[in-house]
Amino acid sequence: MENVTEKDYHITFFDCDYLERIKISTILRLCSELAGEDYTKKGMSHEWLWRRNMVFLLSRVSVRINKYPRYEQDIVISTWEIGTKGVMFLRGFHIRDKKTSELLCDIETAWILIDPKERHIHKPTVFTAVHPLTVAPDMILSTKPTGKISAQKLIRCGTREVRTSDIDANGHMFNAVYADAALDVLSKEQFERNIRDFRINFVSEAVRGDTINLSFGENNKVITVLGECGGKRCFEAEMSCCDTSERG
Repeated sequence: MENVTEKDYHITFFDCDYLERIKISTILRLCSELAGEDYTKKGMSHEWLWRRNMVFLLSRVSVRINKYPRYEQDIVISTWEIGTKGVMFLRGFHIRDKKTSELLCDIETAWILIDPKERHIHKPTVFTAVHPLTVAPDMILSTKPTGKISAQKLIRCGTREVRTSDIDANGHMFNAVYADAALDVLSKEQFERNIRDFRINFVSEAVRGDTINLSFGENNKVITVLGECGGKRCFEAEMSCCDTSERG
């Protein structure tokens, strides 16, 4: 399809949790990688952007899991540009079963464009001046909005040290690691529920040596996890869960 980039992927053992479901952090990793490949295909690799003092950082993600992709399943991931909203660039993703074309997951992401040296946010016009957006208006998402997540009446539940292996080439903790940190605070019973909707907002950067203070709350099968670092909010995550028996 025009303006849509696709990639086949075989789900490996290390992509999955102990229930053989794809990890949400794996979904984020695959989406980040494909977004980069889409821009590289259009002549704008990470190095090309860096030389022009531009780097995309993932700001918000909303994942709808219709059915968990599982170990050894062959999938097709597709991505397209949606447009801009304020300072954010919106991008959509679909994950489908390769054999049946069944829609397993859809994902909406919101990105900001920053100057990697000055650390200030570029307006979208800085980017669209060199790359007019190639939107795909026929592509539809059923995700929850990538908006602010309410984090009230939470209980402190632990800490997460930012380690060397967490750091990506942009110098801060990679986005998928935050998803693992949020899920790691769940009990075994909570973790084994199937998540239908997962949203996460990256509020401020965590770097090597930081300690993230984690807080947790649950209300009507909606779980909220808040991470704070250095006295300010680092990330906020929300998971809408259902019983294992309700979903595949």
